Amino acid sequence: MVALTSTGIVLVANYQPFRPGYKQYGPPPGLEVEVTRVNWLGMPPNLRIFEVPTEDGMTFRYRFSIWNHGPVPITVTKFGVPASAQGPDLTQVPVAMDPNLYGGGQWIPVQPVRLAPRQMMGIEMEVTVASCMSGVRWNQIPLTFEMYGIERHVFAPTNVQIDLVRSASCP
Repeated sequence: MVALTSTGIVLVANYQPFRPGYKQYGPPPGLEVEVTRVNWLGMPPNLRIFEVPTEDGMTFRYRFSIWNHGPVPITVTKFGVPASAQGPDLTQVPVAMDPNLYGGGQWIPVQPVRLAPRQMMGIEMEVTVASCMSGVRWNQIPLTFEMYGIERHVFAPTNVQIDLVRSASCP
């Protein structure tokens, strides 16, 4: 019985149910963004790269989808990293979500959400860039979720990669 319980705890503690979603959104509105589709081995399916030219003091939003690929329901309790814990040059804050892309289309403020097995959700992030920068990229989001009363912190892969590049107007 002890061995079975220990095995169960180890499995839950290492469980990562998130996969990139299949719902695609366009590039950040109002920006001249270069979009590249990626179909490379080892990369998330449906990955697109958005090359975003940066300027001093810019803010933009983008959306992506993720899904609970696992066979059990989970409750996502936290999205991203609080702005207070991020650096002064770059912040990424979740601002809205569509908790059920299969029957939704309803964007609401970010809040804890229960995801059924195979349920896909959309997330909208707001990014603020204090000054021109280049060479910064990401294609995942830190999430905290609960399953069977155990809390887990993971980096969930998304179907969008943001690459910040220096714009021509930067010094």
